[in-house]
Amino acid sequence: MWKPGDRLTHRLNPGLGPGRVVAVHGRSVEVEFPDAAQTLRVAADAGALVPLTLAPGVRARLEGTGETVTIAALDGDFCLLADGRRVPAGDLWPLPADL
Repeated sequence: MWKPGDRLTHRLNPGLGPGRVVAVHGRSVEVEFPDAAQTLRVAADAGALVPLTLAPGVRARLEGTGETVTIAALDGDFCLLADGRRVPAGDLWPLPADL
């Protein structure tokens, strides 16, 4: 089941971009979609929410600096970037065009 901090996409409304669970309320979740500047409350088991997974080749924004980077490889809870850096996966926010 979903928990705060989980990252996801809305299968039926991909234009929202990537989202992050901010709260769980019984059988619904509150999800922030920063790129669309929206927060929605959605049924947790409706099937509209899909876990967001990072993959090699995906461009992402490095949270904290806002720098755009490219993921070269996955290494457990870390990602190896195309420039050779190794960063925690939780520090990366996928760019909507790459989902």
